[in-house]
Formats: sequence, C-alpha cells, structure tokens
Amino acid sequence: MVLAAFTQPSMLLLFLAAAVRHTAGYTWAHNNVSYFSQYHEGKEIGYWFMICAIAGGSVGVFIGGYISDLVVTRLGLHSRLWLLGVCTVVATPFAVLTLHLDPPHAFGTLLLYYFFAETWFSLLFTVLVEIVPSSIRSVCIGTFLSL
Repeated sequence: MVLAAFTQPSMLLLFLAAAVRHTAGYTWAHNNVSYFSQYHEGKEIGYWFMICAIAGGSVGVFIGGYISDLVVTRLGLHSRLWLLGVCTVVATPFAVLTLHLDPPHAFGTLLLYYFFAETWFSLLFTVLVEIVPSSIRSVCIGTFLSL
C-alpha cells in the first residue's frame, strides 16, 4: 500500500518538486554566505543569517500552514498548491533585493524572503497528508522526510 501511494503521479511530482526546492534552498544559503563574505567584507553576517533563517523560516512555515488551512476550507485542496505558488512568486523580489541592498537592509529583505519562501515546507506536508490514505500517513511522511 505504501509503494502504491509513492508511485502515484501526484506523489512523484510532489517529491520531484520538493527535491528541487530543497536543493535550491541549500544552494541559496551556501551562495548567499559566499556573496556577502566577498562583497561586504568586514561586516558581521553570521548572526544576521541565523536570525533571518530561524525567525523568517519558522514563522513562514507556521503561518503558511495556518493560512492554507483557512484557504482550503473555502477553495478546496488545490488552493494549497496555488498558495504555495503565490508565496514563491512573492518571495522572489525579496531574494533579488537581498543581493541588491547593502547590509543591514539586505537582511530585512532576507527575513521577508525566508518568511514567504519557507511556506513550502508546511504546504508540502499538508498536501501529502491529504493525498495518502489515513492508514499509512505516518509511514508516508517518515519515508518522504528520509528521502
């Protein structure tokens, strides 16, 4: 039953999208530190990155799940994916501004970027929970996280 759940086209696309998004997040974080270290030498960036990632990311995950629960009651399951797309598009200008502005203003936009960009995590798992049978939800979530 678990194998059947993971071979559904929707599950395969969800996994592929999550893998690409997760890889992009790691790439963004790694290259962002290199960028700021090279172009803004002497500025203390470590604490700013930590605060932005933890505060913006965790609040974005929480608020993303909360808003998707509100939206799904009115518009249906597909609205979670639309919300994910909208949040990703809204995050894009903040990513550009992060690279354009000088510190500390760049970190304000980085915080907003993380807030909108990290909503994908909660939305991914709310969709995952909705598309698999209730008898194998925890196994599917655990397997999805380990992959």
